[in-house]
Amino acid sequence: MATTRKLILSGFLALTLLFSACASTSSPSYKEDPLEPLNRGIYTFNDIVDTVIIRPLAMMYKTVVPVIMQDIIANFIDNITTPVSAINYALQGNADMAGVAIGRFMTNTVFGLLGTLDVASALDIPEAKTDFGLTLAKWGVTESPYFVIPLLGPSTIRDGIGKGVDFFLQPINILALNPNNQTINDLDWVRLGAEVLDTRARALTITDDIKLNSVDPYATMRSMYLQNRRHSISADMKVIDRGVPRKENYDFDFSADY
Repeated sequence: MATTRKLILSGFLALTLLFSACASTSSPSYKEDPLEPLNRGIYTFNDIVDTVIIRPLAMMYKTVVPVIMQDIIANFIDNITTPVSAINYALQGNADMAGVAIGRFMTNTVFGLLGTLDVASALDIPEAKTDFGLTLAKWGVTESPYFVIPLLGPSTIRDGIGKGVDFFLQPINILALNPNNQTINDLDWVRLGAEVLDTRARALTITDDIKLNSVDPYATMRSMYLQNRRHSISADMKVIDRGVPRKENYDFDFSADY
């Protein structure tokens, strides 16, 4: 499994470099989707994988797993990724929000049974979510062309690079790359599978609606992703400038759609 993980990561980084190279040759006034033919091909591939494998599993997960267990899984996944947000807030120069993220993680880990219970929210400790794509935006990296990552779904070149960096900011992922840590490796694959199913299950309603009612599902998905991402970046900029927490208000995370 460690070898498979390394191959997946290598492929992801290769794609990121490819798209970055494409972006560097485009004019300053590039359109949102200069790679549209390629993106549509990847979108079709992702849609086939989703239709045949991921969506049926997500529907089974939503039907079979009790709601309370789904909440426990969602809480655990949210908690285990919180340290990445803390690191990114620190990189953005926002010590206040980095402290909030660390506070949430410690509270839920210690008092919330390793994050399976969201004790922090009950204590009015606000959510603190950010990522390296937002860090790059804070550092002045402008929005780059849209592209669809195989199996991961909608993104931009900037956000795709951010996903790769966030991978290495997650301690459990680094530990899982060591072939000698088989137990950690297996647990991380279980976590990844649970995260994919949980995220996809929560997205069933909106993605089904897009496929049924949109003339061009690809264009609709692209528009929704870019609008949500721009809104998220704008909201995070306010957080960074004012040092106050914000609450998430999005339907689902497009980055984990497939």
